[in-house]
Amino acid sequence: MDEILDEPVVNNKVYTKNTIKMASFFGSPILGAYFMTVNFKAIGKANYVVYTWLGAIVIFALALLIAYNIENMPTLILPLLYALISGFIFDKYQKENVVNLIKEGGTYYPWWRGALIILIVGLAFFIPVFLIIFQDQINLGA
Repeated sequence: MDEILDEPVVNNKVYTKNTIKMASFFGSPILGAYFMTVNFKAIGKANYVVYTWLGAIVIFALALLIAYNIENMPTLILPLLYALISGFIFDKYQKENVVNLIKEGGTYYPWWRGALIILIVGLAFFIPVFLIIFQDQINLGA
């Protein structure tokens, strides 16, 4: 019985680099940070979680300042930068540990789980914005 308890059980799941980049592109650095924090916890680097959230908030705030102050900026520049930065962070701080976790029996979350989370967060954000912008035209119950 003791022999069974001594064997490590690996049941951690992690997100792929592409899922994190997709979340950063479509859902902002905040959503990308969520996926990265899940990975940090799974690979045993929970101390990086706070820094990940702080970094994502700072990057998002800087992006808002840049977008607000620069006229005629192409709309894809910031999402592409988010994706590139999150991919770099994954490679630098998670890749090796994620590969080791997978070798030890861990698994990746399926791609559709990431896509579903991105869709839900997008709807949770855009529905209220849509209702605020078009409240005069919608006339909810009045």
